Amino acid sequence: MSFERCNERSLEDYILEAAGEVAVAKALNIPYDPLGRPPGVPIDGFGILQVRTTADEHWCLILRPDDSDDKLFILVLAHEWPKLYICGWLYGREGKQQQWWGERQPGQPAYYVPQGELRSMKTLRDEIENRRRKTNKVRSIGEAN
Repeated sequence: MSFERCNERSLEDYILEAAGEVAVAKALNIPYDPLGRPPGVPIDGFGILQVRTTADEHWCLILRPDDSDDKLFILVLAHEWPKLYICGWLYGREGKQQQWWGERQPGQPAYYVPQGELRSMKTLRDEIENRRRKTNKVRSIGEAN
């Protein structure tokens, strides 16, 4: 992340982002220490999970064109702070559909995936385990470092 981009975000944005990551880690039983994690180290330790958190109850999962097609993107809602809601997930490639392309925020075109199009969180653990078995490169969920 560039210095300029850091300046565009508020402290609240960073707090919500960290809270969303903690919620997902807890839901998936992934050991997670937000204060002890160096910048850029993914919450899952192997870099396939991307958590997107918003304070807007009706907002979408936002995917940028340069977001990885192969990562799993998870939407967390924080509209009832400090209560968090994990809405669902999908692969980047699944969300990059022309029907969801737009520019709801000036100068920031993106794919805005409606919450109703996300996969259930109940399926995420199995998807991660299946992916781990296929690649044999990632740790199991909850496996110690």
